[in-house]
Amino acid sequence: VRFADTDAAWEAKTKMDGTLFFGQKLRVELDCTTDFLSKCLVHGINSQAEWQEIHDAFKPFGDIRYVHLHGDWVARVVFESSGQAVNAMKTLSRTKLPGTAVTITVAAPYDGTEDLAEVEVGNLPNGVTEQQLFRYFGRAGKVVSVSLGPQRLPPEFSEP
Repeated sequence: VRFADTDAAWEAKTKMDGTLFFGQKLRVELDCTTDFLSKCLVHGINSQAEWQEIHDAFKPFGDIRYVHLHGDWVARVVFESSGQAVNAMKTLSRTKLPGTAVTITVAAPYDGTEDLAEVEVGNLPNGVTEQQLFRYFGRAGKVVSVSLGPQRLPPEFSEP
């Protein structure tokens, strides 16, 4: 949860840490990976919770700029070259798979490097198959493999 200012983030951290949300105890910490300190990392969110419910729970503490949930299903698409992966990010992000109404996102994976020939595809429509993605991403280059699975957490969520 990213707030407009640091005071709101601090208040949310102190008041929401340890509270129950959808029957699970939350652990809230400030994201110290940047100097801004306006983002709360929230652990222990029930998988049934939607982003709007998170937004509504944290709204009393200040102006929220952004809420992002991790843990959805994503696809990892591996190309023959990093240039093809870059092409996929440029040309296929914010597009819709044929026959669907959902706009997908295409980005470099959190655990990737600059020369990685892999992209992570999010906001997938229900029921999408690896074969559909293999065909669709073939527009950007030669696809080596496609795998579906839970989204890996970004480094700032790593437990010490």
